[in-house]
Amino acid sequence: MLQCILQFRPALGTAGVLTLVYSFLFVVLQLQDYAVLVSNLGLVLALSVVMLLSSKLDWDTPVANSVERPDTTYPGSVTLRFSFVSSPHQKQERSAR
Repeated sequence: MLQCILQFRPALGTAGVLTLVYSFLFVVLQLQDYAVLVSNLGLVLALSVVMLLSSKLDWDTPVANSVERPDTTYPGSVTLRFSFVSSPHQKQERSAR
């Protein structure tokens, strides 16, 4: 039974996020007088979650398994590569190599 539930874990996560978003929109539409206040608080909360998640990105280290592509960029342009780091300690180990 547990294996069956774990198999649908990504779908359950997506359904949970969509449920939260639609519930938030429903509440905002019902609160006519405080709709702007509540929606702005929701946007600040969403922005803080995005900032928290993006702080875990290692912006300096190239991805280990990335495929080298031919240089098709314009002179002076910047190419970004991302890799996730689980802890600051792991980031220090990578930079020491």
